[in-house]
This record gives sequence, structure tokens and C-alpha cells, in this order.
Amino acid sequence: MVYYPGQCRKSCLAHVRFPCYTFLRALALRILSQKESMKLPQLIVVCFFLLAVFSAYGDPAGGDMPGVYVAGNYSDANGDVVPCYWKDGTRHDLADKNTQGLTSAIAVSGRSAYVSGSYISAAGNMIPCYWKDGTKYDLPLPGKSPNGMTRSIVVSGGSVYVAGYYEGASGDIVPCYWKDGTRHDLSDGTEEGITSAIAVLSGTVYVTGFYTNAEDSPLLCYWKNGTRYNLSLPPNGKAISAFPLTIAVVE
Repeated sequence: MVYYPGQCRKSCLAHVRFPCYTFLRALALRILSQKESMKLPQLIVVCFFLLAVFSAYGDPAGGDMPGVYVAGNYSDANGDVVPCYWKDGTRHDLADKNTQGLTSAIAVSGRSAYVSGSYISAAGNMIPCYWKDGTKYDLPLPGKSPNGMTRSIVVSGGSVYVAGYYEGASGDIVPCYWKDGTRHDLSDGTEEGITSAIAVLSGTVYVTGFYTNAEDSPLLCYWKNGTRYNLSLPPNGKAISAFPLTIAVVE
């Protein structure tokens, strides 16, 4: 199974649930086709029964809501930047008229849409956060850190993982990720870095990005549960610039 950033698959349940779901759907269509001969109380009882059964069994994809989800931003008539996402072309704004913000990624799990991003606080700082079905959850920063950004989000095992980075008290950039709102730094503060994507497999967290060494040169890498692994580049300085964009983990 391949796990991509911003995705959480539940296909392992689909093979078990699909035959039962198909049978129930056929049963529902058959019953409803006879609704003309039913009395109103009988029809009400049948409808409530079908609703309860479908709620319990879900759909054959394991409960994920079908559709096309896109995270993004737009500038309104006042020039303010509004974070939002679209589901099947319908826009859902993620901030009120007094708050500006940016999105960075989107994930869908069960019947909820999760969008990572950041917004500008009343003090003018960039606060990392994510939205679940439009409700905002701030991601904590160290006490003296003024700004933070997110880059990627994934939902796995009922937990929400967000990759990002923040500005330390001395102005250094610290790569990190949050699990259910708890921050995990990927640098001890002696090396700056930025994350770009996150993936989770069986509870193991993989984050890709880069860090700078003592010569202030960027080095590509990924972290596995906080342990860093460097990524190779062409020798003799043939790579003028490089940046890892995404990560996938194959089981």
C-alpha cells in the first residue's frame, strides 16, 4: 500500500464491507420501490431502519466522502488573502472577513476535510494551524517564537499530523511536525531547516525537507521518527539548487 502526503486510505475495510453494502443497497431500492403500497407509519419506520443500517456499515470505501477536494487561497475585493478549499467546485472559506491566511495542503478522512495552513494574528504574527471541517485548531509554538508555517497534513490512525517549521527566538528556522497538536522539533536549534511533506505508515512518521550545515549549505534529507537521513546530490557541485517536494512510503 502506498501512503501519499495528505492521504489516509482505509481500503482494508472495503473488501469486508463491500458485499454487505451491496446487499443493503439492493434491499433499500427494493423496499423503496414498494413505497406506494406502504402506509405512512410503515414508511417512516423503514426509512429510519435503513438510515441506522447505512450509518453503521458506511460505504464500501471505508467511510471516506467521495469528491474532489482542493485547498487554496484567493484575494478578495479588499486585497485580503482568504484561505479556503473547494469540494467538487464549491468553495468553503476558512477564515472570517477580519482574518487573512494561507493554506498549504488538504487531507480527507472519514467524512471530514482537514486543511493545514496559517493565519495572521491580531499582533501581525503568522500562526500555524489546521482546519477540520472549517473549525480552526492552532498549532503551538515555543513561548518566544513569533511565526510558524505549515507545509503538509495527513490523517492516520485517528491522529492528525502536520509538517511545518517556525521561527526561533533568535530568528533561526526550526523544522518540526505536530501530532494531534503536540510539536516535535526535527532540529536541536544548531541547524536551520524547512520541511516540505509528511507521511505516516503504521505509526512511523516520515518527514522530508532540508537543513543547513555549518557552511550554511542546504542539505536534502528526510526524518524517520526524528532521525535524519541525508539524500544524495550529484558530485562536484553539479546541482545548483535542489529541494525535496514530497514523500511516499510503501508497505
